[in-house]
Amino acid sequence: MRNITITALTALAMLPSVAQQPAVDSLEGYWRPVLDKVPETVWNAHMAYVLPAKPDYKEWDDIGIIEISGEANFWNTEAAFGGDFYLKGDLDTFILNGFDGTASGYPMAAARLNLLYSQRFVEGYGLQTEFMPGLYSTLDGMTSKDFAFPFSLAGVKDINPGFGALLGLTVYPGFDQTIDPKVALRWEISDDPDPGKPAYLTAEMGYPESRIRYTPSDTWALIWGFRMWNWPEFQMDKEDDRERILFDETRLYMGAEIPFDDLTVGFVEVGYAFARTIGFENEKAQDDVDLDDSAYLKLGMGGRW
Repeated sequence: MRNITITALTALAMLPSVAQQPAVDSLEGYWRPVLDKVPETVWNAHMAYVLPAKPDYKEWDDIGIIEISGEANFWNTEAAFGGDFYLKGDLDTFILNGFDGTASGYPMAAARLNLLYSQRFVEGYGLQTEFMPGLYSTLDGMTSKDFAFPFSLAGVKDINPGFGALLGLTVYPGFDQTIDPKVALRWEISDDPDPGKPAYLTAEMGYPESRIRYTPSDTWALIWGFRMWNWPEFQMDKEDDRERILFDETRLYMGAEIPFDDLTVGFVEVGYAFARTIGFENEKAQDDVDLDDSAYLKLGMGGRW
């Protein structure tokens, strides 16, 4: 069972002191830092390579990882009574080189269609719900077990126009870890009166990710962060007795966004991965294989609004 990190606990511990700040009776007409945060891109695509690392299982070679991911925002609209709908799709693929003692790659893929609904209430309160049906599979001998229907629910509180908090959970029906928490404290500092423009400094602390984004100009940005990759289960080949595979790690990273033109931006990220585990589960037992720490490089591009 995966542990909730100290990052999440720290965020929760800070809530009482933050709540003592002067709050507004109603945030009607204000920019809301959690519910109304501006997506940084309309679409994006990334590729990363994690350097080979030694597993604590002698039968395996060093394992390197190739990651391919992408995301696209398809549609959004305002609903009645202060609500918003967002529809997007995303793909995350991991290819393990050296897994099971072979040089060939072993793929794991999560392809999801995400429907997010945000509802605003009075005095800065809000609610977010998200449905994430999709494929969670190793793409070998797929069955109906490769499809899953996770969903999340979170409450939101805007303390003031530049600060908000989120607390909720994600539910994975049928998985070994059924519930995963969501915690976030988000600050935004901006000199632009237009709330549709990204703030020049945003800080988000929580679980599973904490990050700082500094935008000294309208074109490029610097990013620092800490991310826990607690991936859900991936269904293995139906002939494999291990049945399900999991992959967990924690990453420290820094990166930059560099514009190619007015509509396209490039990404570069370097980081360090640690606390890494490949796990296997069936109805009778769970086995874990630990991996050594490793560095990684990530490159990508995206389209702006």
